Amino acid sequence: MVFLVPSQFETFAPAPAPPGQRPLGGAPTRPWNGDLVATGLRPSNRTLSERIPVSAIETDGESRLESWPNEFVLQILYTDRDLRREMSQWVSANAQPTCNFVPARLRASGQRDTILANFRNLSRVLNENHTVAIAPWRTGELPYQGSGIIIYPSENSGAYLIGAVFHSGRFPDFVTNALSPTVVIPPALPMSSGQYQPPTHSSPYSSHVPQSQYRHSQQSSSPHQSSPNSPVDHPGSSYRSIQPMPSSRNPNPYTYQPTGNYGSTYPPSNP
Repeated sequence: MVFLVPSQFETFAPAPAPPGQRPLGGAPTRPWNGDLVATGLRPSNRTLSERIPVSAIETDGESRLESWPNEFVLQILYTDRDLRREMSQWVSANAQPTCNFVPARLRASGQRDTILANFRNLSRVLNENHTVAIAPWRTGELPYQGSGIIIYPSENSGAYLIGAVFHSGRFPDFVTNALSPTVVIPPALPMSSGQYQPPTHSSPYSSHVPQSQYRHSQQSSSPHQSSPNSPVDHPGSSYRSIQPMPSSRNPNPYTYQPTGNYGSTYPPSNP
């Protein structure tokens, strides 16, 4: 028996979707089932990795669950910012596709209790640290280019985790900035009074003579030992110095004789 809908009620009956196409906003036929691999959930062993079987349900937007990999390796971001709140506000403002992760339902009671405990532990770590976890796509596993998934806890319940899906875009700037390590450059240590710091001169000739004479007079009192060939003590020099042999009959005040273009500018040594 066939029932016909009256013409005045046709607006209440939506048109059927074309074959092979899912209506917009409809739930997927099958949820995604896979693993979340998280490290550092146990305080007693921060290097231990936990494999948590989960399911992705209640997707909002285009999540493309059919092309997801079998597992996501999580990286928990530890920072002094409230990334959980920032991520929740960013998703609401930008209408980013999301999904909900829940613990997988297994028949074995022992495995089910372990999965539920690990899942709640992951949610607790994210909540207590006000942070998120990122799960990048693996190269070559997806037909599209994107950053991955950002997982953050719900403010009202620890029974599920929210995943913001980036299948064709990059992560927000506040997340990528948290990924980059901060390099702290320590301040330069002040030099003690007994250390020698060579002055900076404009020409190689003027820098050579005062440095050699000063170093010759300070060798007995200063602990700093330097070499005339050192680029640190002679910055910018384009010649090399020759260490002279000591001579008792030739007391020459110029203890170092340069070679190269600057050798002609020195006064000749006395016979």
